[in-house]
Amino acid sequence: MSELETIVATLGVEKSVNLFHSILPLIQIRRYELIECLHSQDWQGAARYAHNLLATGHLLASKTLLDQLILIEKAEIPSIQTPEFIQQLSAELDTSLQQLTHYSKTIKTKR
Repeated sequence: MSELETIVATLGVEKSVNLFHSILPLIQIRRYELIECLHSQDWQGAARYAHNLLATGHLLASKTLLDQLILIEKAEIPSIQTPEFIQQLSAELDTSLQQLTHYSKTIKTKR
């Protein structure tokens, strides 16, 4: 059972849908702020946003993304400052957000 399925099994469909709908905008804002911090080389800010996103990491369901967030949180600057890393991180965040949005809509129809 995935983390998302566990949440639904524990909370029920209605509360899970409400949780996902309340948390999605926060994740989107943190995603934007994290990418901005990386572009501006604000490593402390990036670490803070990465830490916040790690707190909801079980909802994002991507090992690659979790590994990237850990690198940022640890301020592994040589690894996280490259345009390629930022592009890959952005793609992973977008994919995870799309999957969470899709899952939220899917369970919503089961209400």
